[in-house]
Amino acid sequence: MNNYYNYNGKLIIIGGGDITDEIFNVFSELIGGKDQNVVVIPTATEDELYIQVGGHLEKFKQRNFTNLSTIHTRNKKEANSNKRFIEIIRNCKGLFFGGGDQQYLADIYNDTILHDEFKLLLERGGIIMGTSAGATIMGSLLIGGDARNDLTIKYNFQSAFSFQPYQATCQAFLS
Repeated sequence: MNNYYNYNGKLIIIGGGDITDEIFNVFSELIGGKDQNVVVIPTATEDELYIQVGGHLEKFKQRNFTNLSTIHTRNKKEANSNKRFIEIIRNCKGLFFGGGDQQYLADIYNDTILHDEFKLLLERGGIIMGTSAGATIMGSLLIGGDARNDLTIKYNFQSAFSFQPYQATCQAFLS
């Protein structure tokens, strides 16, 4: 894929903590309404029970989003070959990466067909929103783990999803 896309889509990068109603409203407006297809990727969390019972969807449901799907795996091979996952991404308008540890997202999705599909979503005008680890993964450089504890030690940093260098403009939404 070309590394210099001028995407039609947008990124909503949230530093962490609670996501305000205003941010959900901006997301809804940009994707064309709360009835549009939204994919939630909760892979950054270690809490499998939370994912299994649908806890990762609650903030969207509480705000009346009605067309929600989940993509979640702990297997890079599945992320690179699951046709259902690929179809879900190809049919969505918005994508949300939740918080947790960005290393999980990088380890599973980086350099897979799904990773390419995330970029294609932006190319066709989709919106990607992420908070905490879901925000960090959008950049080019993944700073996580021990590197966060001692910035004086040299580390070989892993690549993140590199959405930001492709983004032509970045707009901040302040409450």
